[in-house]
Amino acid sequence: LLTLDGRQPLFGLTIALGTLLPVAPLIGARLAIVAWSLVTFGVSLSLAREVGLTARALRFYALFLIVTPYLLFYDRMALAESPIVALSMLAVLITIKIIRRPSVRMGIILGTTLGIGWWYFSLILILVPSMVILLIFYGFRSRARRWPMVRTMIACGVVFIGIVLPVLAQEHYWRVVAESPQRFFSVRQFLSFPIAQWMQTVSDALQWMVAYTSLPVMLLAVIGSIAFFSSFGIRVALTKTIVPVLMSAMFVTTVSARNLVVFVPFYLLLGSFGTQKSNIVS
Repeated sequence: LLTLDGRQPLFGLTIALGTLLPVAPLIGARLAIVAWSLVTFGVSLSLAREVGLTARALRFYALFLIVTPYLLFYDRMALAESPIVALSMLAVLITIKIIRRPSVRMGIILGTTLGIGWWYFSLILILVPSMVILLIFYGFRSRARRWPMVRTMIACGVVFIGIVLPVLAQEHYWRVVAESPQRFFSVRQFLSFPIAQWMQTVSDALQWMVAYTSLPVMLLAVIGSIAFFSSFGIRVALTKTIVPVLMSAMFVTTVSARNLVVFVPFYLLLGSFGTQKSNIVS
C-alpha cells in the first residue's frame, strides 16, 4: 500500500474509496476528488479574509474561483491537482498563522498538511520555497521571534520528512523515478544557464494566465501588484504567484499548464486586490 506503480498512493486510494459511495463507481470516484474543490473554495476565502481582502472584494474573489476556466476544468476532473490545490491553500493559510504567532504545534500541522499533499502529488513542493521566503522575511525581523520561528520550521520539516519517508524508503519508488523521462534540469544543464528556455516557460505561464483567466483579470492582478509595499496580503499573493513560476522555469525541463494550477488561486487573489485598490468595489 505504500506505492501504486511506484508512485504516491493517496490519489488512487481516494478514488478507490469513492467507488464505495452509493452511486455508480465512476461517479463516486470522480466525486471523491471533485469534493476537494469545495475545500479549495472555503480555505481560499478564509485565506483572503486573513490577509485583508474587504467583504466586497471577497465577492469578486469568490466569483473568480467559481468561473475561472483554469480551476473550473481541473477541479472537476479526477486528477491529483484538485486535492493539491486545496492542500496548498490550506498550507499557506497555516503559514500566515505561523507568521503571526509561531509555535511548534502549528509547525506540526503545516508539516502534516504538506506531507499529506505529497502523498497525493509531489507538485505541492513547488510552493515550499515561497513559504520559506515568507517565514524567514517576517519571522526573523525581531530577535524575540527568531527562536520560536526556528523551532516551528524544524518541527514542520521533521514531521514532513517522517510522513514522506515510508514512500521514499521503497526501492520501487526510486526505480520508477529513474525510469521516468527527465523532468528536471541536471546540475550541468542548470549551470549552463538555459536562459532561452527559462524565458519561454515564463512566457508560456503568462499566456496561460491570459487565456485561462481573461485579460481583465490579469490587468486587475497588475493593479493589485502595484500596492506590493503597502499590503501584507498583496505581498503574500504576489510571492505565492511569482516564486512557483520562477521555480518551474529554472528547474523543470518541460512545464505544462496543469503544473501551474497550484498558484492560480493566489493569482486570482491578486486580481481581487486589484478590484479593491482600483475602487471597483467601492
